Amino acid sequence: MSTVTTIDQQFYKASLPPITLELVELTSLTAESVSNLIATLGEGTRLGIAASYGKKCVLDALAFSTETRVLLIVMSGDKKGANRQKRILRNELLCKTSLEKHGFFMERVAAALYLDLGLFIRSAFDITSDEDTRGSMAAYKTVLGRVRTLDLRALRKTFAERRFDRSKPDLFALRAWACYIGVQGLLNKLGAIDTSIRELEWMCKCVRDADRLDSLKPHCTKNDISPEVSVTKGGLGLKSTRFKTRIRQSEDQHLRFKTDRGKFKGRAKDVSGKSVEVVLKTKFSATAKIEYVVTVGKEGLTIAEISRASLVLGAFEGAGALLSSPFVRKIFFPDYPLHTLKWPKSPKTQPKINFTYRPLNASQRKAVEKCLSNEEEDRHVIIVGPPGTGKTTVIAAAVHSKVAERGSNTVWVIAKSNVAVKNVAEKLVDSGFLDFKLLVSKDFHFDWHEHLYEVIVKNTIQSGQFQKSIVDNETLLKGARVILCTISMLSGNKVMNCGFTTLVPVQTVIVDEASQIEAGDYLPILAKYKKTLRKMVFIGDDKQLAPYGQEDIPELRSVFEWSHLRDNEVFLNTQYRMPTTIGSFISRRVYSSKLHTKHTIHTQTCCRFVDVSNGEETKKGLSWVVCTAISKHESITYAENPCPVQNEGEIKAAIRIAKQYIQEGKKFKIITPYDAQRNAIENALKTADLTWENTVFNVDSFQGNEEDHIVVSVVRTSSPGFMTNMRRTNVMLSRCKKSMVILTHRLFLQKKGVAKTLVGQFAKEHVPKTGWVTLEDLVLRRWQAV
Repeated sequence: MSTVTTIDQQFYKASLPPITLELVELTSLTAESVSNLIATLGEGTRLGIAASYGKKCVLDALAFSTETRVLLIVMSGDKKGANRQKRILRNELLCKTSLEKHGFFMERVAAALYLDLGLFIRSAFDITSDEDTRGSMAAYKTVLGRVRTLDLRALRKTFAERRFDRSKPDLFALRAWACYIGVQGLLNKLGAIDTSIRELEWMCKCVRDADRLDSLKPHCTKNDISPEVSVTKGGLGLKSTRFKTRIRQSEDQHLRFKTDRGKFKGRAKDVSGKSVEVVLKTKFSATAKIEYVVTVGKEGLTIAEISRASLVLGAFEGAGALLSSPFVRKIFFPDYPLHTLKWPKSPKTQPKINFTYRPLNASQRKAVEKCLSNEEEDRHVIIVGPPGTGKTTVIAAAVHSKVAERGSNTVWVIAKSNVAVKNVAEKLVDSGFLDFKLLVSKDFHFDWHEHLYEVIVKNTIQSGQFQKSIVDNETLLKGARVILCTISMLSGNKVMNCGFTTLVPVQTVIVDEASQIEAGDYLPILAKYKKTLRKMVFIGDDKQLAPYGQEDIPELRSVFEWSHLRDNEVFLNTQYRMPTTIGSFISRRVYSSKLHTKHTIHTQTCCRFVDVSNGEETKKGLSWVVCTAISKHESITYAENPCPVQNEGEIKAAIRIAKQYIQEGKKFKIITPYDAQRNAIENALKTADLTWENTVFNVDSFQGNEEDHIVVSVVRTSSPGFMTNMRRTNVMLSRCKKSMVILTHRLFLQKKGVAKTLVGQFAKEHVPKTGWVTLEDLVLRRWQAV
């Protein structure tokens, strides 16, 4: 059965003919429905196409459009049994080469058709291939043209959601119509997509993985702002106080304000560091008190995400940049005949270890030798480094030795986060190596994190300093042959367009914390630099943090989880960070007793469990309450933080310990697995007038870091939550160099499901030797550790 209605276009202010919309279930699709659509083409040969995606990004609706008719097919019912209908779809629309299909994000459409329906598509064209604007409102405006006559509000409403809403089929139908009507003038720029290729399965997985990761981005984010607000003629002057929740300048997002005088809407007009200028639709009283500010609308694609999608799209279109990369074949295609690969030439001489900063143990020496090797079997190297085993020392030794060798050897050291890259840079300075440059984005550096770069300020080039002239950028580099940056920066086009990769060719790439990087994130680097890239070194630990999103998308993998890449791995087997009692436990429970410990502290009291018996986990966080309400109002899904929990008792205990540590002049950090708890502890430190900057961290942002004394706030008292994740708890328990205090609830840790977790096992082994510490012990200072 099908339903036929009439709708009107909403984009252009000028009057255009009405559009006939036919809605049909896939299982009820007939050749007649397709014929009725094709009949409205006249002499034309193109169709607009739009796809909608549901849970796990599976295709849930597909629409085809001419100027006056839209056929909307809903993927409900038994899709596997709809063989006759799928044949109609394939033969009359998707694979009919005389019909051109034009749409947005056509690599997503092609992947969904294959993965969810087992169908191919030919003569398909993507109309948003511009890497600078892909996926933004600017791209939709460019495609539709006639900007002066466009109704931008209708445009945002139509493209705001990717899911098909049965109550609003007209909005989804208009996406397909926009792809038909807006393609004029773009035809000479397009390349045809044909999915009848050998590597289709792998390419579709790349698309779906990236798609599902994008779907995890929050649609609603509570922004942390300073209470000081200035009222301007145009609106408001605000100041963000936390980088993770900062207000961004985006045409695809808007701001909602709750004040004691009512609610307001606005958009960020200009963002410079922490300072934000907001344009409001209504006047704002200077005496109004802001209760909260929330960003509504998902953050757009990053430069790295756009680059990755564009490369896969290019492969669908027949471009060879991606599939002709020898590293792509070596990493992602285990059965590919490797002897046929054409690699960039490597020096014939084997560099020797040249590192006098500190002695290397046997496993470290073996790892550095692998990093320096020019042998064919060492084109890629996997180095597994448990906590405290000197991963950054290995990197420093490899860089020292590589650059000391004669010739034009160049090294790029990359990581997922700016902080991880910064840590490597500081290790290079500590080891006496100064001939490097660190590239960092202005957004991260200016007004937010300059203090992190004080030790390496002379080696730092922030993106705002990049010059258009390659000669000017050569002056910035000052002859450096070693460059450090994030994987995102190297994946984008800016470092290439500014000439950095010409001046310092991408020959050897060392990836720190590589276990946190999903393998598909390397695609832009492997494709763009395939003519120069000789060697990849992946350093990390698959027993620590996994790639972002793996808990929701188990199919995501780092290179450490590709078995054929680990045949030649090196395991760093000695840790120097954790006191013996902690290191020995981690070795037994996580690393099958293969991890040895060398440390001067052997006492059991270096770690104490504090029984915060009055502590109780509570669902907290204004973000959860406010954003859930706004999400319902805005008809969007909310995914910022699925479990914003706090524990007031542990907050008070943490402040008490912090005050004592500060009085004693101890270096310490407080870590916790939940952002709501992190925020609450930081605010409590501010209220108590105690040192709060760079004091409290989420576990996920603290991998690769360490401190003399660590205070852990477990938070949980009713369900184990994060504690069931061994990788996260391994990170949490392995950060201290001298002592660790674990704030938790005694009875909770003894529960059946909790006792089996890593924290529960540690308490079961450790507490009988040391006893529990109470809040009274804290007050009376009877809890002392190291």
